[in-house]
Amino acid sequence: MTVDVSDATVVTLYLLSSSNMKLRPLLTRQLQAGARIVSHAFSMGNWEPDVIDQFEDERGNTRSLYLWRHDGTVRD
Repeated sequence: MTVDVSDATVVTLYLLSSSNMKLRPLLTRQLQAGARIVSHAFSMGNWEPDVIDQFEDERGNTRSLYLWRHDGTVRD
């Protein structure tokens, strides 16, 4: 929660939704508009992703990837 991500163009998350929500204000304050945030399996509350990609892994389990393109709006 203390790292500076302002230079990042892509941030990947492999966290529960509750942890994503804790990071959302930090990410949306620090990232430049156009930066991408990708999460495996979990969303970020009411912030609708730009893309949800669902696919089956080699074991037949359904997986979801969420992509947000930061529009410059700070989201708490």
